[in-house]
Amino acid sequence: MLSIKNSVVGALLCLTACGSGKSGSDASTAPPAINRINLLSHEPAADAVQVTADVQITLRFDSSMVLDCFQDEDTWLRAAGSSANISGSFQLAAGGTSVVFTPNAPLTQETDYVFQASPLTCDRDGRLLEYEKSFSFRTLDTTPPHIVSANVSNGETGRSRHAPLIVTASERLSVASATGHSVLLRDAFSQSYNCQLTIDDEDLVVQPSADLPGDRQFTLLVGTSITDRAGNALASTWSVAFRTAIDLQPPSVTAIWPANGSSNVSPAIQPIVTFDESMAPSTVEPSSLTFQDQFGSLVAFAIISSTDQRTLRVRPLALLEPNRNYFMAFSVSAAAVTDVSGNPLANTSALSFTTGTDEMPPTAVHTGPVAGETRVSLNVTPVVTFDELLDPNWVNSTTAELLQDGTLVPCVIDQPQPNSVRVSPILPLMQSANYQLRLIGGHEGLRDLAGNVLAADLETSFTTSADGSLPGAMLQPGDGRATVPPSAHISIVFDSVMDTSTLNAQTCELRTDTHLPVPATLSISGGGRVVTLTPDTPLAPLTYYRTYIRGGPNGVRETSGNWLGNDLNARYRTILSNDLISPSVSLTVNEIDPQRRGDIALPPWDFTIDVQVTDPEDSLDMGSIQVLLSGPGPAPGPTSLFATAEIGFRSFRAIMPQSLALAPGSWTLSAQVSDLSGNTGISSTIPILITEPTTGILPFEQAQIVWARTDLDRNGNGRADFEDDMLRLGFASAGDPAGLNDEMRRIVLDAILTQANALFGRGSRGEPIDSDSVGIRFTTHQPIALAHQQMALGGLDPEGSHSRQYGDPSTGILGRAYYDYRNANINDRNIGSSPGLGVFPAEMWLYQTEIHQQVYPGFQTLFAQRFLPLCPDMGGTPVGSHPDDPAILASDFDPQNAPTTQVARHTEIMNALSDWSSAIGTILTHEVGHAVGLTAPGPAPGGLFGDSSLHNNGFAAAEVMASTVGYEAMVALDYNFRDLNLAYLRQRILLR
Repeated sequence: MLSIKNSVVGALLCLTACGSGKSGSDASTAPPAINRINLLSHEPAADAVQVTADVQITLRFDSSMVLDCFQDEDTWLRAAGSSANISGSFQLAAGGTSVVFTPNAPLTQETDYVFQASPLTCDRDGRLLEYEKSFSFRTLDTTPPHIVSANVSNGETGRSRHAPLIVTASERLSVASATGHSVLLRDAFSQSYNCQLTIDDEDLVVQPSADLPGDRQFTLLVGTSITDRAGNALASTWSVAFRTAIDLQPPSVTAIWPANGSSNVSPAIQPIVTFDESMAPSTVEPSSLTFQDQFGSLVAFAIISSTDQRTLRVRPLALLEPNRNYFMAFSVSAAAVTDVSGNPLANTSALSFTTGTDEMPPTAVHTGPVAGETRVSLNVTPVVTFDELLDPNWVNSTTAELLQDGTLVPCVIDQPQPNSVRVSPILPLMQSANYQLRLIGGHEGLRDLAGNVLAADLETSFTTSADGSLPGAMLQPGDGRATVPPSAHISIVFDSVMDTSTLNAQTCELRTDTHLPVPATLSISGGGRVVTLTPDTPLAPLTYYRTYIRGGPNGVRETSGNWLGNDLNARYRTILSNDLISPSVSLTVNEIDPQRRGDIALPPWDFTIDVQVTDPEDSLDMGSIQVLLSGPGPAPGPTSLFATAEIGFRSFRAIMPQSLALAPGSWTLSAQVSDLSGNTGISSTIPILITEPTTGILPFEQAQIVWARTDLDRNGNGRADFEDDMLRLGFASAGDPAGLNDEMRRIVLDAILTQANALFGRGSRGEPIDSDSVGIRFTTHQPIALAHQQMALGGLDPEGSHSRQYGDPSTGILGRAYYDYRNANINDRNIGSSPGLGVFPAEMWLYQTEIHQQVYPGFQTLFAQRFLPLCPDMGGTPVGSHPDDPAILASDFDPQNAPTTQVARHTEIMNALSDWSSAIGTILTHEVGHAVGLTAPGPAPGGLFGDSSLHNNGFAAAEVMASTVGYEAMVALDYNFRDLNLAYLRQRILLR
């Protein structure tokens, strides 16, 4: 319970827990592990089409399900875009592992549907699905699509010569049906024009490949080979006629290749001229283009146009003579080359070059990764090396690309060396994926400095590693150390198990400051995670040395194949004297402070072993750490625990895996660590008791569900207590003039639960993140067929007067909850009025506004700074009463482009929302903590170091289970659970 203290700023209120006196549950049998059920498959499949109207939706799980849980309000079948549920019934099948939903009536044909399963879907053991699952499908569709609109109208004039033509159908179209035979664009002379076709849902986008001629009549025809997703063809051909805008602008040359004045040009050269618009290739002939050698001999040629007709390639019909000067220029006479509208070239640039003797195309001599390679690291940067220098002007994203099963991967293309091409993915590659590296050949692709083109496309395929993590390494001595004793050895600790064949004298080196190798013996330990370099002779005093680890494909690699992205280096300096002092080693479990770890019971697995090390000479070798266990059964060796541990320069953390579970009974635990000179420090030995995690000592047999009740009206005014809070604070407006109250209610409640979820180590929607996530899940509606507790959220303390208003004193109590030792009763109901139970936000409001009245306007509390613009009793304008509120609460509101007045109002609302949700979410977490067994009075650890008030004794700032909290602290500090509390919540200690 949070209580008010007599101070103006930093005021504290009280949180309380009521003792329940409930007994623990039966300890005779072991409970199931807290884990999730899984949806293995479903029918119809995701995005299925031609689904029959009498479809039965089948869900297949990996456990026997509870039928009633499928009545949860977050489990439904709906038409896409609708909020109305399709009625129907659920039945169990296949021994309860399959669930079949049968709609009460046949579904509507030719309709998209979405099925969603609630995160509260559960099996017979009470385990949850935990994640919202949904999929879409479309029912039987036999109606052909038809065209409903287009961005060009029939008979339109002045139409852009470049803009895409967009035709919209009555339904989503099949992407595969957009082929070169689907659409025809032709002019009044029956000439057809190439187009690029794409499908975007209902839209068919037709982009002419080249500029269209100006002032010309065109007809766009969409043929019946265009289909919807179900394969129904367009009912009839559709067409539209339009005339393009007049074009009187003459074209201009923007670039010529090779550069004017080039020498040593290949005799096989084919010059390229680029224009600022699409050209008519047929107008290029000897009368419009002069191409001759230094003796005036004409060069016979052909013209090849690019797809957009903006570049024209001049192909000599025979090889040019070596060592000869050539001249080429377009004429600007009446016979000049023209654009597609017939406008002649107005000016040109002449090209002069001298040939050499190199007419051989470049050849790739090395490709990395090699063709067919597997286990390729996710941070790979493919490189292809050629037998000669490449023209850098042709090394770019149009000539080199990386694809993942045909989809282009965003990359940066460059040249690490003048004869190579590097393709660097912007993001790490996907694991276990197939990739294709492609270098473009021919006259659109790579070429050497003489202009010889790569003969053909070069393609290489490879498969990435199945491991999604990349390796890292910790080098000791660390970079910049200046106190390394001459007696030191070198320790390299990798963060994963390495491929030991890559750990050798070429990849792991000790060097002088000038990078000369220092003779040293290399040894591997730690199950493949540690490399030790022991100098053959002691290091020289007052001398700089370096440790070097090679990265990249030729360096160190994990067993999965992933490699270091870059070389690693550490530079350090020796001192005169040797190190003779051993390090100090501190050991604990579950990160519990040593003063709170005594007499604790641990489960056989999943607890953490935590080691902290200090050294007077700051010369630790964390690769030498050994954790030693002794007890009544087989003990995992130090290497087994080291293999998956998190290791820092002074820390070690290992989670006891289930595969190495300890036998029940009394054990001892110790750790030892050496420094780089071989001096060994040993921790004190701590006793631990391993106990079977039976139902009698586990707080959570399955995920504990907490229904946050915002529907209660405990003051009897005909309105939910939570709604009263919304109006008091100014998050809602009386009468709901803008229709925003429901949306703001959802936003505020979501924000409060997001804060509570974060404190329990869960995602914003309540989903578990990792093994540290606490097994507590909030819901905003009544769970069906699930044991759960309820926590009232909203309104005044029921034990105070219901008639209190702005300016009246607060009871000083922000929340009360039954204290339930070991969460023995998972059906606690913290919603009563006598005693008053739940979370009471209005008491915070009363207290803060009372302070505001005492100090304003001379001083503004943090609460006042946030709520003066909103709270009606403080003179603010509540949400929904300001003219800008509908715009700023719309889903498409963009603060970057909104008016400054709207941005200011949006900021006021969001700042108040952020602070309020932080405070109330923390209070809600505190009271739920009591309801699941935090914290008991009595000797540690069974009492979790609580005091007689059922709160942490001697609490520090920002402890969730402290007895008093301040508004300013809750919105400014990062609140967390005390270590012992968190170990209990994660079930890494057991209460006997």
